[in-house]
Amino acid sequence: MAKVNLTQGAKLAGVSRSTLNRHLKQGKISKVNGPDGKPCVDTSELQRVYGSLSHDTPSQSVPMKHRGTPPEIVENGIEIAVLRAELNATKERLEETQKDRDEWKGQAKTLSVLLTDQRSAEPKAQPKGFLRNLFGGSKP
Repeated sequence: MAKVNLTQGAKLAGVSRSTLNRHLKQGKISKVNGPDGKPCVDTSELQRVYGSLSHDTPSQSVPMKHRGTPPEIVENGIEIAVLRAELNATKERLEETQKDRDEWKGQAKTLSVLLTDQRSAEPKAQPKGFLRNLFGGSKP
Protein backbone atom coordinates (compact mmCIF):
# COMPACT_ATOMS: atom_id res chain seq x y z
CA MET A 1 0.00 0.00 0.00
CA ALA A 2 0.96 3.66 -0.25
CA LYS A 3 2.68 5.55 2.48
CA VAL A 4 1.50 9.07 3.28
CA ASN A 5 2.68 11.72 5.71
CA LEU A 6 0.78 12.25 8.94
CA THR A 7 -1.19 15.25 7.71
CA GLN A 8 -2.36 13.39 4.60
CA GLY A 9 -3.09 10.32 6.71
CA ALA A 10 -5.32 12.34 9.05
CA LYS A 11 -7.22 13.79 6.07
CA LEU A 12 -7.68 10.35 4.49
CA ALA A 13 -8.88 8.85 7.77
CA GLY A 14 -11.21 11.77 8.42
CA VAL A 15 -9.67 12.58 11.82
CA SER A 16 -7.65 15.51 13.12
CA ARG A 17 -3.89 15.43 13.15
CA SER A 18 -3.92 15.47 16.98
CA THR A 19 -6.22 12.41 17.06
CA LEU A 20 -3.89 10.57 14.70
CA ASN A 21 -0.88 11.50 16.88
CA ARG A 22 -2.69 10.32 20.01
CA HIS A 23 -3.50 6.97 18.35
CA LEU A 24 0.13 6.64 17.25
CA LYS A 25 1.32 7.21 20.87
CA GLN A 26 -1.25 4.71 22.19
CA GLY A 27 -0.05 2.11 19.66
CA LYS A 28 -3.40 1.78 17.89
CA ILE A 29 -1.71 2.56 14.60
CA SER A 30 1.93 2.09 13.56
CA LYS A 31 4.14 4.53 11.73
CA VAL A 32 7.27 4.12 9.64
CA ASN A 33 9.91 6.48 8.42
CA GLY A 34 9.63 7.51 4.79
CA PRO A 35 12.52 7.79 2.30
CA ASP A 36 13.11 11.36 3.51
CA GLY A 37 13.28 10.21 7.15
CA LYS A 38 9.97 11.82 8.13
CA PRO A 39 7.25 9.75 9.83
CA CYS A 40 4.66 8.19 7.51
CA VAL A 41 1.71 5.88 7.92
CA ASP A 42 0.67 3.16 5.53
CA THR A 43 -2.80 3.58 4.04
CA SER A 44 -3.53 -0.06 4.87
CA GLU A 45 -2.93 0.79 8.58
CA LEU A 46 -5.29 3.74 8.31
CA GLN A 47 -7.92 1.56 6.71
CA ARG A 48 -7.47 -1.14 9.35
CA VAL A 49 -7.99 1.30 12.21
CA TYR A 50 -10.44 3.84 10.74
CA GLY A 51 -12.28 1.80 8.11
CA SER A 52 -12.92 3.29 4.69
CA LEU A 53 -10.70 6.17 3.64
CA SER A 54 -11.76 9.31 1.83
CA HIS A 55 -9.67 10.87 -0.87
CA ASP A 56 -10.11 14.64 -0.88
CA THR A 57 -10.64 16.24 -4.26
CA PRO A 58 -11.23 19.94 -4.88
CA SER A 59 -14.97 19.45 -5.44
CA GLN A 60 -15.91 16.64 -3.05
CA SER A 61 -14.72 13.74 -0.95
CA VAL A 62 -14.94 10.33 -2.58
CA PRO A 63 -14.89 7.34 -0.22
CA MET A 64 -12.26 4.74 -1.04
CA LYS A 65 -13.53 1.32 -0.09
CA HIS A 66 -12.06 -2.00 -0.98
CA ARG A 67 -14.55 -4.77 -0.57
CA GLY A 68 -13.73 -7.21 -3.35
CA THR A 69 -13.65 -6.55 -7.06
CA PRO A 70 -15.74 -3.60 -8.26
CA PRO A 71 -18.68 -4.60 -10.46
CA GLU A 72 -17.40 -2.50 -13.37
CA ILE A 73 -14.22 -4.58 -13.52
CA VAL A 74 -16.21 -7.81 -13.46
CA GLU A 75 -18.50 -6.51 -16.22
CA ASN A 76 -15.49 -5.40 -18.26
CA GLY A 77 -13.91 -8.83 -17.86
CA ILE A 78 -17.09 -10.53 -19.07
CA GLU A 79 -17.36 -8.13 -22.01
CA ILE A 80 -13.73 -8.75 -22.94
CA ALA A 81 -14.29 -12.52 -22.88
CA VAL A 82 -17.38 -12.19 -25.11
CA LEU A 83 -15.55 -9.93 -27.54
CA ARG A 84 -12.61 -12.34 -27.73
CA ALA A 85 -14.97 -15.22 -28.53
CA GLU A 86 -16.65 -13.14 -31.25
CA LEU A 87 -13.25 -12.18 -32.65
CA ASN A 88 -12.16 -15.83 -32.81
CA ALA A 89 -15.42 -16.80 -34.56
CA THR A 90 -14.94 -13.97 -37.05
CA LYS A 91 -11.37 -15.09 -37.75
CA GLU A 92 -12.59 -18.64 -38.42
CA ARG A 93 -15.27 -17.36 -40.83
CA LEU A 94 -12.66 -15.24 -42.58
CA GLU A 95 -10.39 -18.26 -43.06
CA GLU A 96 -13.29 -20.28 -44.49
CA THR A 97 -14.19 -17.43 -46.83
CA GLN A 98 -10.59 -17.17 -48.02
CA LYS A 99 -10.49 -20.92 -48.73
CA ASP A 100 -13.75 -20.66 -50.70
CA ARG A 101 -12.36 -17.69 -52.64
CA ASP A 102 -9.22 -19.64 -53.55
CA GLU A 103 -11.32 -22.58 -54.76
CA TRP A 104 -13.45 -20.28 -56.91
CA LYS A 105 -10.33 -18.65 -58.38
CA GLY A 106 -9.00 -22.08 -59.34
CA GLN A 107 -12.28 -23.02 -61.01
CA ALA A 108 -12.36 -19.69 -62.86
CA LYS A 109 -8.83 -20.27 -64.22
CA THR A 110 -9.75 -23.78 -65.35
CA LEU A 111 -12.88 -22.55 -67.12
CA SER A 112 -11.02 -19.68 -68.72
CA VAL A 113 -8.45 -22.10 -70.16
CA LEU A 114 -11.23 -24.35 -71.48
CA LEU A 115 -13.11 -21.46 -73.07
CA THR A 116 -10.19 -19.86 -74.91
CA ASP A 117 -9.49 -20.87 -78.52
CA GLN A 118 -6.61 -23.34 -78.41
CA ARG A 119 -6.19 -23.62 -82.20
CA SER A 120 -3.12 -22.21 -83.88
CA ALA A 121 -3.25 -18.96 -85.82
CA GLU A 122 -2.88 -20.70 -89.28
CA PRO A 123 -5.14 -19.39 -92.02
CA LYS A 124 -8.22 -21.43 -92.48
CA ALA A 125 -8.55 -23.41 -95.68
CA GLN A 126 -11.59 -22.58 -97.75
CA PRO A 127 -13.96 -25.46 -97.69
CA LYS A 128 -14.87 -26.72 -101.08
CA GLY A 129 -18.40 -26.30 -102.11
CA PHE A 130 -20.61 -29.14 -103.20
CA LEU A 131 -20.41 -28.37 -106.89
CA ARG A 132 -16.64 -27.85 -106.80
CA ASN A 133 -16.25 -31.13 -105.07
CA LEU A 134 -18.47 -32.77 -107.59
CA PHE A 135 -16.88 -31.34 -110.70
CA GLY A 136 -13.37 -30.78 -109.32
CA GLY A 137 -13.30 -27.27 -110.55
CA SER A 138 -11.01 -24.61 -109.30
CA LYS A 139 -11.53 -20.95 -108.71
CA PRO A 140 -11.04 -18.80 -111.78
